[in-house]
Amino acid sequence: MNAKRRHLAPASVMAVDHIVHLIVQCISSPQDVVAFLRAIPAPLLSAPLTALLALLSTSSPTVLGHWPAMILERVDARCLDLALDALAALPAIRISSYEALERALTGRFPDLAAFTAAWPTKVTHLDHDIDADDVDDVRCFVTHCTHLDYMCVHVDAFAELLPFLPSSLRHVLLTGCGDDPFAPPRDDDNDNDDDDDHENGGSNLAPSLLQWLENGKNNNKHVSFDAKLGKAEAAAIANVLALTSSMATLEIDESHQLVQALLASTTPRLHVTSFLLHQASVRNAMLLVTRLHLTSLTRLEIEAVSDLGWVLPLLASMPHLEELALGYGQLHEIPDALSEATPRLRKLALSGVDVSDQAFDALFQWTSGLQQLRSAIFRGISLNRQRFSLQLMTPGQWVVAAGIDSLSLVSGQTMLAPSREGHAISGVTVSALVRALSHVINTTLRLAMNVKAETFKQVARDAWLDFGVAILPRDGSEYDLCSPDYCR
Repeated sequence: MNAKRRHLAPASVMAVDHIVHLIVQCISSPQDVVAFLRAIPAPLLSAPLTALLALLSTSSPTVLGHWPAMILERVDARCLDLALDALAALPAIRISSYEALERALTGRFPDLAAFTAAWPTKVTHLDHDIDADDVDDVRCFVTHCTHLDYMCVHVDAFAELLPFLPSSLRHVLLTGCGDDPFAPPRDDDNDNDDDDDHENGGSNLAPSLLQWLENGKNNNKHVSFDAKLGKAEAAAIANVLALTSSMATLEIDESHQLVQALLASTTPRLHVTSFLLHQASVRNAMLLVTRLHLTSLTRLEIEAVSDLGWVLPLLASMPHLEELALGYGQLHEIPDALSEATPRLRKLALSGVDVSDQAFDALFQWTSGLQQLRSAIFRGISLNRQRFSLQLMTPGQWVVAAGIDSLSLVSGQTMLAPSREGHAISGVTVSALVRALSHVINTTLRLAMNVKAETFKQVARDAWLDFGVAILPRDGSEYDLCSPDYCR
């Protein structure tokens, strides 16, 4: 019996090691991975898992920020051998600069092709913006990346690189000579005012894009555009996008000619489940969104459009919407039917939005009533010329911060810390929050404000008598604002 036990012990250790590997792949926070691995007896950890534990315990937030992927070229040179020892346990590798990675691997692998051949399943993201000059270098190693999911490539290079791309590729970001990224949102209808005579050299982009979209069995592909296209090229691409049935996501960032071409298309609906539009005129943005099959949308992101109010009435036509992001525009009017819209919404983000008093009250009331909501952040919104941010931490519990100075990255997620000295919420904002809080139930707001004792008593008395909202002091300058039902 003892002999059998001694014989089975290595197999048992191998089974535990395999299970631990599988669990690590599913944990979204590097801090949680560290806690999980520390809870396992050291003899049960394989060498790669031991190296991974040491790596995650010593790496900087810059390195950990992309977990479950890791950017090896950003790992401190003193820890690179440790990272390579942990490769078998790493869920994925993200390449930010293939040239920097090849330099980092000098002396360890002959070249990047040898590295990807040795670890063919590890590279999932290629963020390096590949242009025509990079094609010869990239095709030497990208053919080995059997699990490549995302890549960024210039419109001039896509056709030449296409034959070497693995079938696993699902998301392509096509770049080019885009507009000024710091240009203000457009208010006019002439999104193509300076694009008429511009033609990228990538004349084969449309047929190559169609070939990639229709190739293989994957019907869940994602296409992003951040390129200035000429009229003819944009029209050809619009035709491809309108005809394909394998595109799940379409993202358009400052590609104004493509917006015009899609609006000119005779195809009645674009069948995508995820759509992003960044920087367009109000008219064109509204027309393009209404050209989508709204009942199929699960994600919608509209940014850098001067007026965002037109989006909200359309939400009632999006019963399956799970993610909504609006940014860098104004919201001054909210439809009455908003409370009944988007019952499945799980993630909401507002960034740099200018809101009116009425709009803020309605938005907060709507958000507080969403039963499926798991993530909500209002980042740097402007109300009464005061900027502040809010984040939903747990259902019914929000943290408020002044401006965006208190934003930080925790476990890979953007988080708010309550405003401290020097970043306290203004009295005008506190009044607006009290008013908004009076319309909801089961909700608290945590914030910080610099206020004298007598002033606090007056503010708390007014909040209670006028709105039924209690302001309860916490540690230091922190306070909790509680909705009326908490004090009944």
